[in-house]
Amino acid sequence: NLFPDEGEILYRGEPIEHLPSYKRSAFISCVYQDPSVGVAPNLTILENLSMVWNKYHRNPFRSGIRRREIELLKEKLALCQLGLENMLDKKVKTLSGGQRQAVSLIMSILHKPDILLLDEHTGALDPATADKILSITRHLVDSYHVTTLMVTHNMQQALENGNRLLMLDQGTIILDVKGEEKARLTPEDLIERFKQLKYQSISDRLVLN
Repeated sequence: NLFPDEGEILYRGEPIEHLPSYKRSAFISCVYQDPSVGVAPNLTILENLSMVWNKYHRNPFRSGIRRREIELLKEKLALCQLGLENMLDKKVKTLSGGQRQAVSLIMSILHKPDILLLDEHTGALDPATADKILSITRHLVDSYHVTTLMVTHNMQQALENGNRLLMLDQGTIILDVKGEEKARLTPEDLIERFKQLKYQSISDRLVLN
């Protein structure tokens, strides 16, 4: 686990920064940059989904899953519009990076978490696949009404997705925009603001020190 150097991370008024990851996973889900992380590559799509489903809905040590539950999982896979619902017996390691990320996204929302963390989850994908995964992401976030934090270095993605944009430099928030102000920005605006704010931040630190 990584712990903050200072301050607290509060969830419903309670600090959670020292909670073990298995306890945080009850209310926080994460999809990582590497499509291989977050899935069991040697298991099938159905086996991966079954592990999550049984962990939060039934007995976590149960390996089987009922037919009606399989149909429910197929419905959720169909949301991705990649034909994954027809590949239940296919091992995850044989899937493309985009398909793996789609499976990871479905796994991340199966237990309806309160918070979804997206750690540059399109960073390892080609542009066309990244756009598809972002489209799937928006659909799932809207459908499940889950609070989502997406980390990205792609300025266009940052502007096109979400209702609030935070820009950080060395762990410090140097820009916080939302609403109409965010909608008016372009990638070029963000780059220019970053240069100005970063310079100002460095100047402030020099003065304060």
